[in-house]
Amino acid sequence: MSWGTVEAGGWVGGALALLTLLGGGVKWLFGRSDHARQTREDKLRTWRDELEAKEKRIDEGRTAYVERLEMRLGLLEAKDEARDTQMAALRISFELVSSALRHIDPTNSALGLADDLLRTAFPNPTTPPSDMVEQFVEIAKAGGEMS
Repeated sequence: MSWGTVEAGGWVGGALALLTLLGGGVKWLFGRSDHARQTREDKLRTWRDELEAKEKRIDEGRTAYVERLEMRLGLLEAKDEARDTQMAALRISFELVSSALRHIDPTNSALGLADDLLRTAFPNPTTPPSDMVEQFVEIAKAGGEMS
């Protein structure tokens, strides 16, 4: 073998070694890029999963809060309706009693004051039927005994 053949073999071997090294470097760079992309995708997936879990917890908490508010509102509305009924009964009772007392003592200032207060509190007055007032007057005159 001549020195030229050995030299050519060295050149070819060197070129192959250099190409192998470059190929390995390129593979390493692209592999690193793929690994970075995969890591980034994993982080985004984890972040998205955590965000969805937080949103689910918030939605569940909001739903429970709305249910509690609706329950409390229902209770308050029921109490309000009961108080409306009670207040109407109180107003009618006062009107009945005060009308009967006005027939007995028309100048009584306490009745006038109470009537003014109730008219301020309840702008839509209810007046009892006149025959009912007359019956109360008769009961009051008889000393509270019904005939």
